[in-house]
Amino acid sequence: MADFTPYAAFNYLQRFGNGLDSSFFRVTPGIRSFVGWGTYFIVGYEIPVTGPRPFDQRLTFILSKGW
Repeated sequence: MADFTPYAAFNYLQRFGNGLDSSFFRVTPGIRSFVGWGTYFIVGYEIPVTGPRPFDQRLTFILSKGW
């Protein structure tokens, strides 16, 4: 049985000592799916919104095991 759960992650990074021009905000919408045995497969599409943009967007994959 597929268990797909949508999510959105919002991340803000502020480096201390470099001023406000080094802040960075990104949004990552994605889907999480239960694989089995306490393991989840997570995929998201990371999009920078503000700050220096070292990339336009990127796809991320995560395999997470709960203990």
